Amino acid sequence: MLVELQPEPFMKNAVLLLNSSEEVLSLISWKRAVTLVFAGKADKPHNFEDFIRISTPTGYYDLPSVLILNEYAKIPYKSASLTRNNVFRRDFYKCQYCAETLCKEVETLDHVIPRCQGGKHEWCNVVACCKYCNAKKADRTPEEAKMPLLREPFVPTKHSLIFSITHRGNSTWKKWYDLY
Repeated sequence: MLVELQPEPFMKNAVLLLNSSEEVLSLISWKRAVTLVFAGKADKPHNFEDFIRISTPTGYYDLPSVLILNEYAKIPYKSASLTRNNVFRRDFYKCQYCAETLCKEVETLDHVIPRCQGGKHEWCNVVACCKYCNAKKADRTPEEAKMPLLREPFVPTKHSLIFSITHRGNSTWKKWYDLY
């Protein structure tokens, strides 16, 4: 599969960079990706055939849309900051009660254990929610409201949030996206 590279926003032209253990490290620009390949520091994953086509003065260069480092890079574990946008990214912009895709008009945050019942504002107690389900649940727990969660909230890493932004645009990254 080849994609002609045109001047577009960074995320559209980004290359997924994996550690040698196939752990997601980050999204990098195609220019940085070319530098890593020609320096011998990264290569395409085994049996991976998705490329972006880069126009050069001497012709075209097919750059893999995913690169894997040749040597393991030790990266410290860092959890993501608890922000409104990061909660929506973690939950893939889906209401965690009815599974509706959220848009600006209906997106809200819900405290699984309401703050009035002692719930805290922390990753494992906050979920993305539509305003209709939030109003229906009100100040009750999911069990009291008979509204089960689609999945339990968790503390994401900074790198796991990469996929909430990019997975919809590049289906060939699904193998690594499913790890999160």
